[in-house]
Amino acid sequence: MIWKHILLPSAAVVAAFGQATPGTTATTTRVNLSAMAASVLEHTRQARAAIGAHDKTGALGHINQALKTANEVQNAAEANGMGTKGKLMVPIYRELETESVYRPVKHGKGETMTAGRLKRDTSIREVTGRMTGTSLDVTGAREHLEAARTALNNGDFAVADSALDAVEKGVVTESANFYVPLLRARENLDLARERVLEGKYKDAKMPLLAAAQALANYQKLGPGPHAGDAGYLRARIDGYAADIAHRHGDALDRIRNWSETVDRWCAEMTR
Repeated sequence: MIWKHILLPSAAVVAAFGQATPGTTATTTRVNLSAMAASVLEHTRQARAAIGAHDKTGALGHINQALKTANEVQNAAEANGMGTKGKLMVPIYRELETESVYRPVKHGKGETMTAGRLKRDTSIREVTGRMTGTSLDVTGAREHLEAARTALNNGDFAVADSALDAVEKGVVTESANFYVPLLRARENLDLARERVLEGKYKDAKMPLLAAAQALANYQKLGPGPHAGDAGYLRARIDGYAADIAHRHGDALDRIRNWSETVDRWCAEMTR
């Protein structure tokens, strides 16, 4: 088996920011809000550093910038149809860690997978993952930043620092384990491509079949956004797997196109 660790800039939660502001796409808007929320945190950290150095002017500058950005995030969220009640939680990033299980493989030291351990019928039989997301409570951050500015204007460095500390504590981290058939399909397509590049066309059959099975599993999870398309793609891959040893002139183009399609679906899944 082999571990893969991927850091993803969060595109936030679709339920929170489902509509785009005029002139932008919904995805662009969500990514921008995530970057802005990260900026609020960075200015908060710099303000605390300035307070530690008794630099009132510098601290106020960072607090004002953090508050300005937090207000812009709040306004953008409201413009995108999100209610103003309760907390406004804006994801900053997502971290995806996956574990891929290759079977069968030749014996080797440790769990690291190398090309030399692949067998003719090797495929990726399972992919599991753990998604960790970090979000900022922007509503609370605005209140604490206002309190910090007031305290600093009154010359109370300790209260200002405590308020800024509360901003940083408004960062929430959540994680969940899940089975990801789309990632399994993509990784099997990548493996099939590697075998084709090596001229081992017969060895590409099993990863192609595994990719088709992963797409079938994706369909079974429920009426996902690409369930119908996944069924069509599964049939194409499954049908070609039996013929690739004899019809491989365009194998790389076929596999690349299928992989790009699944890549797009995977990207949507992690937004």
